[in-house]
Amino acid sequence: IRSTVPPPIPHNSSYNSHPPPHYPPHQPQTQHPHYHPHQYYPSYHQHQPQPPSNHRLGYNTDRPTYLFSLPTTDSQSLSDRQCYIRSTFIELFLATAEDVSSRPAKGSQRIHLNQVGIRCAYCVDNNKDAKQKLLQELQHPRVERAVCFPQSISRIYQTVADMQRRHFEKCARIPVQVMGTYKSLKSTRPRGKGKPQGYWESSAREIGLVDSDMGIRVVKDGEGRMVERFL
Repeated sequence: IRSTVPPPIPHNSSYNSHPPPHYPPHQPQTQHPHYHPHQYYPSYHQHQPQPPSNHRLGYNTDRPTYLFSLPTTDSQSLSDRQCYIRSTFIELFLATAEDVSSRPAKGSQRIHLNQVGIRCAYCVDNNKDAKQKLLQELQHPRVERAVCFPQSISRIYQTVADMQRRHFEKCARIPVQVMGTYKSLKSTRPRGKGKPQGYWESSAREIGLVDSDMGIRVVKDGEGRMVERFL
């Protein structure tokens, strides 16, 4: 019986006479200077909510929120620190049915649907599930006075002053950079411009807020005056 196994190839055979092929080392691919990774896929971020240009602002998506600040006139009557609180720390919102049911207080402490509230812009749980909310609460417990419903426009100034003293200066959820800016600003106001409380009241009416038997409300044509924080 003839064997089918091929004979071994001698070492001096021409089969091994050629050197092994040489491959050049891998060169990393350079990106064209005018190429953008999403240039040809514009829909990649088209429907994604984009944070504001200043990423240190509290960016909340749970409901429409509104600015209290009036940049053109605030600095004429308020201290730099109060201007910063109005533009960065607080936001206005309208109470929802969920807000009303979650605070079943009676009398003057009761809140009503569409009543104007003031809250810390950094203490909002944006669509987090129960586990995420619990984790955030354990890591950074929410300090008192994070959400307030002043009963009248004349109470707004004192309400924010209480939030400043009892919440903002203790809130661990406010970014370090933001708090650093806050502490670096002057707390003295311009002279000869009237009392700050009067300005808080007049500016509230200017953006369309009014007093009512059910707390502070927005006048019917006031929605056009109130500016959303993030459009």
